[in-house]
Amino acid sequence: MKELTGTALNYVTLGDSKDDRRSQVEIILIVSEPVYRLTNAKEMSKERETSTLRFSTDIHGIEVLMKTLTEIKSELEDMQRLYDITIKKETP
Repeated sequence: MKELTGTALNYVTLGDSKDDRRSQVEIILIVSEPVYRLTNAKEMSKERETSTLRFSTDIHGIEVLMKTLTEIKSELEDMQRLYDITIKKETP
């Protein structure tokens, strides 16, 4: 599974004239994942390969992304609280 290792941004202005200009941002997610290779000695080696996922969006897209990420964050916090409660009940 790919893991997030970093982020980067590029701001872009689109449009041919002053009246038609729009701001966008290119969001770059830097991810890595394990890659298994067979060495010359016929042994398996595990390395990590890095790649990027790039997409551009405007303010509306950022708002949608923020809403989704906020919902995911809330769900993960709820899951962690349930996990913590379960662990406390199991621990004597």
